[in-house]
Amino acid sequence: DIPQAMLETLVRVKQEPEFKSENNSPYQVSFEEEFPQAKQIYERVQTQVKNIFKDVRVGRNIRAPEVRASVEQITESIVRNPDAMLLMTNMKALDDYMVVHSLNVCILTLIFARFLGIEEDKMRDLGMGAMLHDVGEIRLPRELLTKPSDLSPEEYATMQKHTAYGVSILEQSEGIPDSALDVALHHHERIDRSGYPNKLSGQEISLFAKIVGIIDVYDSLTSTTPYRTYISSTDALKSMYDWRGTLFDEALVEKFIKCLGVYPVGSTLELKNGEIGIVISSPPGNRLFPKLLLVRGEDKKLYDPPKIINLSLFKTEGNDLYDIKNIVQPEQYGIDLKRYILREIAV
Repeated sequence: DIPQAMLETLVRVKQEPEFKSENNSPYQVSFEEEFPQAKQIYERVQTQVKNIFKDVRVGRNIRAPEVRASVEQITESIVRNPDAMLLMTNMKALDDYMVVHSLNVCILTLIFARFLGIEEDKMRDLGMGAMLHDVGEIRLPRELLTKPSDLSPEEYATMQKHTAYGVSILEQSEGIPDSALDVALHHHERIDRSGYPNKLSGQEISLFAKIVGIIDVYDSLTSTTPYRTYISSTDALKSMYDWRGTLFDEALVEKFIKCLGVYPVGSTLELKNGEIGIVISSPPGNRLFPKLLLVRGEDKKLYDPPKIINLSLFKTEGNDLYDIKNIVQPEQYGIDLKRYILREIAV
């Protein structure tokens, strides 16, 4: 149980900034320049997150400087070019879901924070909260986390305790910002009071908890879990849009959709000429004309090796062969996103 005084303190967390404007500034470097670094950072931090959770399982405190250093590396990459790190979040892993989900929520949260124009020092605090938002799940029975069917009311009540467990774990570790405790406790609150643990309303939920709450659900929807297969980024964003104003803050949902764009990085597209490509970059000003990794030709045969094409170079009048026809499921054409991300992107 969480002491009432702490609950009241966390409900009143007001240290986070209000966002004022969208950050549509040009990227500092190209996707091709940033991707090798982003890939190395992702793999390194994934190992660090795994070790953090291992320590918690055996009763050790979280080493806050290590968490902050990991968040710092991700933030620096995102500030240079968010699309490279965003592509890495498409490497979903069922066998290590908690680690990958925590890392992906951190990355997506920092990308959204950059878009909202949140200052970098606040981004780092928010990133720590995002990375550690589900740390309390470590204290739940493993069979509960891996159950392939719906939870019973009793099991669901037990699952809800992970927010309190998270606060308990974080408060024992030095150097964890109060905002991270707030996020751990309140990322399942919903603005219509249907969330938990405190059934807060919109005004009572901090900006950071609202942001992580949105992204936690988005990443869950786009991941395969023991109890659900994934849906596409586009379908997930449609669902989030339907839930705006009831479950989630309306302005934040609309800005998150705008942040990811019409064709989110990692989406698989079919062009009018029949070619199939994976979106690898969607910079401001060219959201409708992203950069693709073409993996299948007009005849749907594999390109070996795949090739990168920038659709913005083909947006001349009368040239519609490179127009986007529709969004497709990668499985429909035998496309393994993880394989392409790890081995086929020649940059």
